[in-house]
Amino acid sequence: MYYKGRRYGGLVQQPLTNIRALAIILVVFGHSIIIYSSAWGIYQSSNQVQLLNGIKSLINLVQMPLFISVSGFLFANNYITKSIKKVLKQKAERILIPYVVFFWFWMIPMRFLVGYYNHINVRPSFKYLIFNSFIMGQDNGHLWFLPCLFFCFPIGYYVFQYFDKIKFSMLVKSIFSVLFFWFVSMGAYVLGDFISFMPLHDLGEQFIWFFLGFVIRRNVDVIRNIQIKYKLGTTVLGVVLGGLSVSGIISQVRFLIVFSSMVSILLVLLAYTIISNRSKNIMNRLAADSFGIYLFHSPLVYVTYTCIPNASPFIVVFLNFVVFGGLAWLLAFKIQTTKLRWIFGML
Repeated sequence: MYYKGRRYGGLVQQPLTNIRALAIILVVFGHSIIIYSSAWGIYQSSNQVQLLNGIKSLINLVQMPLFISVSGFLFANNYITKSIKKVLKQKAERILIPYVVFFWFWMIPMRFLVGYYNHINVRPSFKYLIFNSFIMGQDNGHLWFLPCLFFCFPIGYYVFQYFDKIKFSMLVKSIFSVLFFWFVSMGAYVLGDFISFMPLHDLGEQFIWFFLGFVIRRNVDVIRNIQIKYKLGTTVLGVVLGGLSVSGIISQVRFLIVFSSMVSILLVLLAYTIISNRSKNIMNRLAADSFGIYLFHSPLVYVTYTCIPNASPFIVVFLNFVVFGGLAWLLAFKIQTTKLRWIFGML
């Protein structure tokens, strides 16, 4: 089943649309409950909600891997028809323009508005903002994703070509290539303290998901045609391993990172395997607006985390997910219909 996706500029498979919609729902909900996560220390609440802490840990396993994999999947379709110069030009427009706009004219003003820098005891000098935050990516919030994604494309351009030229069976080279970039990801994690240019660090950790999207595209017919009994078995395995990774049973940090990353690979593959191919208007709309929603939403939760961090978790989550999520969606949808759509890199 297909639909003509305005954001994609052509016919795309419906399951991919649903994947993208699912990814943005997970990202927005994850941002909406992050104050209750034991792994996040910027804002804290007096309310400790173990259920939301566990849900956030599960979401962390799959939200950005799924989001990034979509870009790799789509790039696999058309990279071979473009020169590297054209790739860089298109992705600079599509990714770096939003990075500049939303850094300086959305995230930074929102942070000053709610007193974010006083909260983290940082003097936000112009040097700090432009060098540490904007260039080095050491405090660029949710926008870390954009420089990382930008660098994925030129790397992917050459990696994908090399992969397609390797004279091995698709299954063999897919498995070994994913394992290789998994080792790269683990290496980036281990060396994280020695890499001050965060886009490089993030690229090392996250490129595996971009590449995994490419591999899924190359094996999409096999993945989508897996027998139902194997889909059910994989689903059960994914749920069990996901629960184990966030249960606290595994206490050794580095082993937990290794285990969790392997579970993330399984969960991403599982999502592409079991996602519905039915077309729903709300999922199509979410997918089309997902980039704008991502850009707008996260700074909005600073308001609740600053003003009412100790309020009822139901109220905090409702405001963050429903009210601010809805506002981010409305802004993304409306702006894309105006001449201001260039702020999303839509030139």
